[in-house]
Amino acid sequence: MSGGMWDYGQHKIDYIVDDLKSTIDSFDDRDEWMEEVPPDIRADTIILHNTLAMCVAVMQRLDWYYSGDDGEETYRERIKEDTDETLKNVCI
Repeated sequence: MSGGMWDYGQHKIDYIVDDLKSTIDSFDDRDEWMEEVPPDIRADTIILHNTLAMCVAVMQRLDWYYSGDDGEETYRERIKEDTDETLKNVCI
């Protein structure tokens, strides 16, 4: 099997999403390696996390649609499910 339309690019972005989530979770830990993060940079980090998480969900569904794994109806059902699930898990 090929890497799909983007050579598994959505999975590479998903690793970044996971890293960003770990960073966001550590904001209040104030570990020695991380000084307090200014509010504007915190906000930008959260925005990036949420945006990339949504991109991963849409990329995966489009990849399956364009590869012929999903038809139009299945695409529409799954994109709604995946984006709804992603929105439930966004950082705020």
